[in-house]
Amino acid sequence: MKNLLRSLVFCSLILCAAISCKKKTVDMLEVSPNTEINCGPEGDTLVFSVTSNGEWTVDVPDWSVATPLIGEGNGTFTVIVQPNQNTEDRKGEIGVECGTVSVVISITQGKKEEEKEEELPPLNPNSDYVDLGMDKVDVTLAYDTLSGRVTVTYPDANIPNLYEGAAFVLPDDYNYDIRVVDSYTSSGNTLTMQTSSGNMCNLFRNVSFTLSTAATAETKSADGGHVFPPVSYGYIDNKGEYHELYNKDDLTKSEYNVKFLDYHKNYDGEVLWEGKWGEISWKKCSDRFSLDAVFEFDFGETTKEEKKIGDLKYFTGELRGGLEIDRLLRYEVNKEYEKEKDEIIQDNIIETGVFKFAPGGVPVVILVYTHLGQYTYFSAEGSIEAEAGYNLKGEMKAGLQWKKGEKTTPIMSVTKTFKPYETFFNAKASASAKISYYPRVEVGLYSKSGFQFDFKPYIKETVNAGVRVSSEDSDYIGWRSETFTGMDMEIALKADFGFWDKELWSSGKLNPIEDTPVFYAPERISILSPENNTVLPSMADSAKIELLAESYSPLTGKYYPCSFAFINFNETNGILNDKFAITDTKGKASTIWYPFMAKETKSGSQSDSTYVTERLLSSIVDGEGNRISQTMLTLRYKKDTLEAQMREKLIQFYKDTDGDNWTQKDNWCSDRPLREWYGLEYDNGYYKLKLSKNNLSGAGKLEDCVLLKYVALSNNQLTSLDLSGCSFLEELYCSNNKLTVLDLTQCTSLGTLECYTNQLTSLNVSGLTSLKSLKCSSNKLISLDLTACTSLTTLSTGTNQLTTLNLDGCVSLESLYCTKNQLTDLDLTQCSSLQTLECEQNLLTSLNMSGLTSLKSLKCSSNKLTVLDVSGLLNLTGVECQDNILASLNVSGCSALKSLNCQSNKLISLDLTACASLTTLRAGTNQLTTLNLDGCESLKSLYCAKNQLATLDLSDCVKLESITCNSNQLISLDFSMCPNMKSINCNSNKLTALNISGCYKLTSIDCRSNQIAALNTAGLTALLGLYCESNLLTSLDISAAKETIRTVSCYENQITSLDVSGCVKLEELSCSINQLTSLNVEGCVALEELSCHDNNLTSLDASDCGKLNTLRCQENEISSLVLPVTTTLKYLWCQKNKITAEIPEWFDNISKFEYDRRYTNYHKDYSEDVNGKLVYKDNGVGWWYPGEPDKGYHRRD
Repeated sequence: MKNLLRSLVFCSLILCAAISCKKKTVDMLEVSPNTEINCGPEGDTLVFSVTSNGEWTVDVPDWSVATPLIGEGNGTFTVIVQPNQNTEDRKGEIGVECGTVSVVISITQGKKEEEKEEELPPLNPNSDYVDLGMDKVDVTLAYDTLSGRVTVTYPDANIPNLYEGAAFVLPDDYNYDIRVVDSYTSSGNTLTMQTSSGNMCNLFRNVSFTLSTAATAETKSADGGHVFPPVSYGYIDNKGEYHELYNKDDLTKSEYNVKFLDYHKNYDGEVLWEGKWGEISWKKCSDRFSLDAVFEFDFGETTKEEKKIGDLKYFTGELRGGLEIDRLLRYEVNKEYEKEKDEIIQDNIIETGVFKFAPGGVPVVILVYTHLGQYTYFSAEGSIEAEAGYNLKGEMKAGLQWKKGEKTTPIMSVTKTFKPYETFFNAKASASAKISYYPRVEVGLYSKSGFQFDFKPYIKETVNAGVRVSSEDSDYIGWRSETFTGMDMEIALKADFGFWDKELWSSGKLNPIEDTPVFYAPERISILSPENNTVLPSMADSAKIELLAESYSPLTGKYYPCSFAFINFNETNGILNDKFAITDTKGKASTIWYPFMAKETKSGSQSDSTYVTERLLSSIVDGEGNRISQTMLTLRYKKDTLEAQMREKLIQFYKDTDGDNWTQKDNWCSDRPLREWYGLEYDNGYYKLKLSKNNLSGAGKLEDCVLLKYVALSNNQLTSLDLSGCSFLEELYCSNNKLTVLDLTQCTSLGTLECYTNQLTSLNVSGLTSLKSLKCSSNKLISLDLTACTSLTTLSTGTNQLTTLNLDGCVSLESLYCTKNQLTDLDLTQCSSLQTLECEQNLLTSLNMSGLTSLKSLKCSSNKLTVLDVSGLLNLTGVECQDNILASLNVSGCSALKSLNCQSNKLISLDLTACASLTTLRAGTNQLTTLNLDGCESLKSLYCAKNQLATLDLSDCVKLESITCNSNQLISLDFSMCPNMKSINCNSNKLTALNISGCYKLTSIDCRSNQIAALNTAGLTALLGLYCESNLLTSLDISAAKETIRTVSCYENQITSLDVSGCVKLEELSCSINQLTSLNVEGCVALEELSCHDNNLTSLDASDCGKLNTLRCQENEISSLVLPVTTTLKYLWCQKNKITAEIPEWFDNISKFEYDRRYTNYHKDYSEDVNGKLVYKDNGVGWWYPGEPDKGYHRRD
């Protein structure tokens, strides 16, 4: 293509030349000025204007340069006359020619004159500068930068005169820092000074002057101030050492030829970025700047701290000279990519320049730092290969002007010749780019950082890309690319110079060379095939539509194939395989169109007695949906019917699935209309097939049944199912069969699919953009690819063997159920609409939740997660992440979170600050040492058992009803701010205090195994159960709960007296292992179990306990035990007491009776003593049966 363009340009030039030859009589040329020119030996810049009606050329002597050399019509050209170093005058001619007309202008330049060193007048003597001679070789200098102390040792005692307030400049070893003398002492040949930081206002006052690096600088400025050239010039190398290259004492003024900035760098072939995605590089990249500098100062005078100092009133700083810039960018990208950076990639790419001036004998040092910067922004998606660039030559002036009391203003002008390179454009995707290599010039005065100049020639690529997908007909995908070239500039004050108060300034982005358009893409669209008004054989036939998209270049006036353009079919009748098409590298795209199989009749359809006509509108749009170009295609067909084709397919389906053994098969394979066959329903031109639970078996083939809209074949014995070509099928139900493979890629209208409980090892639904619901659980799938299922809202794929689940493009997915698989990774980055995620019982090691702003419910338990971050998910209401190995859980910002289960992990801390909606928290079996519940004002249920918590602040949990915090290291708990508390389980801690005041709704308290010495249960009228065993209690009052209490367990304490009388609902009382001397169970009519062993009781009256089933009162000192006469008592332990009683007859109903025996050691051989009685032992206390001891030991007969 490039050769073709060059040929066309060459032919155009020949044609223009030929035309010029034919019109010799009309050639016209005027040049102004048109008189003999004289200029001095220092050189000059001359500007000429041209008036012409054709192309003109310029010829100049070899000691001058003309820009441009070729022009056309009216214009200007510049001639730069170089300095004359010869001792003789030189003469020449400037010639301008247009066709047969020419103008010649004589030019004479004077010879070099013998230079005389000009004596510069002194500055205002009111300067506080003192030359301390510190740059001399035999002078020793020591400078402490922290304290400001300066010590100078001279070779003799000849110390310069000095006074407080004097200013001096340190040499280059100390960055030319300005110091002001605060105090000083001298001893022998040593001078010691205490100094502070100074600036130019300590050196100059009531004076105006200009510093210029130009060799041709005049000695006076326009305002009467003096112009001072450098007295010396040098550079600082990378080791920090100064090297002098020029000194006024060594060279004459004419021999001085140093530029303030002489920058020439070439970066052709430099790679900016590269990777698997592609590469961005400079095909051409070079800069040449040859600049002089001019700085103007105007100092007045002011008083500060009773001392006169300078007051800067006016300042300008300019860079002036020529520039040449070459840029040609090439980029190749093959996937989605985005990156931006703006940075200095190399400091001091040329040595730091040092210019020294001496206005009035006061040294001024200017340093020049040149760095290489890179600004790159690039974002792309798709396949891109392109080149764009330009060449620029010209003269520039850049700087700033500062005037006290006014705004700082930039100085900027560029005279340029601009030539864009021919643009190469191969492919295009969604992209934006602006790329530049640029020099940054920083100018410092003394040690202060000063001005900054950024010159940023750039290549800019802008692509306006956009997409809209909705339920309306106005969906679109599109982009618009515009390629430009140009140059940005920025001028800034980088820091305080010392002569104004911290006034930092930046010009912002300036644009001396504005955007020049190179390329527009895409620009137009056309249809390649088929031709308009093509007739299709039947209503069921499709047409392959081929289209061409093209781009346009304003530079060449030609069109080029545009790849990666999106073709929108947004006003179509009929059915398309693709709603959008993308062009290839040749700018071509295609789609399949069924023009006469519309789901409903549309207004665009036309019909006559022979033909039905449909139209397809194809267009390309920009990122906002505005049409760039469009084209219309019309197709027709002769009227016929598809019912005959449908009948044949269904008869074969009947045979393949053992139709003779179907449960119901009325009218199948008959000549009756299809709608009368069992399971077939007619619906507005389409059919529904409903044969679930009908004993179908074998291979089901329904390929190319284009009229099928709905198929239900669940609960049969089908081993395969072929639905290829069923492009209008919307719903498919085939669960509970024996299917192993299911390929539905041609069912492009499918919206609902249920195929769970089969034996599927392969399921292909990729590209089904209409699919909304997919349920494929309980199969044998190893992988599932849902690429570009953009409409999918519900996916259920649990209980498979999935190791891979591809959800790329599933932007509408709302519910995902993938439990009980073998997933190790789950990429949800494109599922921005997800609301429910259940991925329990997999092998996930990480889960990226960023961007899921719609998520409401997350269940990811029983995986291998170590970190879970759901921060900022404002709609999240429930999280279940238990049984992982989490060491970190971030729920910050989850203001809607209501339920969190993170049990059985390895969490050390958990911050739930401001989870104001949280009602349920389960965080047990972790390693928590910190649990922050600040702001959890809605929390009702808290489970944090089996951790290492030492403190727990519940002051914000005002709605808390239930807490389980056992098995921690808690020392105290305060529930006084929890008036709704109903259940407390805080056993197995180190509690010494438990504040439950005000918790009047408490029904259960479990504070076992702590160190509590007192428990206030006053007001607990709703209490049902109290478990406070293994503490240090000395008393217990439960009188407030007489009407409700059912269980009291307070064993292993130090209680001496316990009164539970009147507790009419008390069923179980355990008060063993205390120090009880009194126990009152009067009125405990519902008591079933009583355990009071290991105490100091002397009596026990349980006569009111008519439902008593179990009594353990052993190991007391009971001598009186009163029991109710009841048949409910089954277990009685009363041994090791002081009871003396005969065992009553009703004890015969007791199943277990452990007691002390009154009589022991009687003998079965009935040996008699002298009185003829049995031998026995009377223990003094205990129980005995009637007849003992006379009858010996026996139970009741």
